[in-house]
Amino acid sequence: MLQNAKNSDEIFRFSIEGSVTDCMVDELREAILSAIVRSEEIEIDLSRVSRIDSAGLLLMIDAKLEALTREKSLHFVHYSKPVAEILEQSGLVEFFAHPRLGRERTSNR
Repeated sequence: MLQNAKNSDEIFRFSIEGSVTDCMVDELREAILSAIVRSEEIEIDLSRVSRIDSAGLLLMIDAKLEALTREKSLHFVHYSKPVAEILEQSGLVEFFAHPRLGRERTSNR
């Protein structure tokens, strides 16, 4: 479930709460793609994700690659324990840890 979507400082931010599993992936994919189309930089907070499966991990990979293809920046931040565990198990920690994969920001926070 998506929570607190807001656009500030040219960054579209929202959080995902609950399960990121096969039954939720289509809804989340649509919301993330919409954010990628509308914004140059997207930040998705995963601190409230209670469960994630391989479909959720594939969604994260697809979203990151879609943003890169469109020359946008997409950052997953504040991993919950389940998210951190699946990234570690899959060997994708470095792929998602790189803060500026894709476009470089020209302004400072």
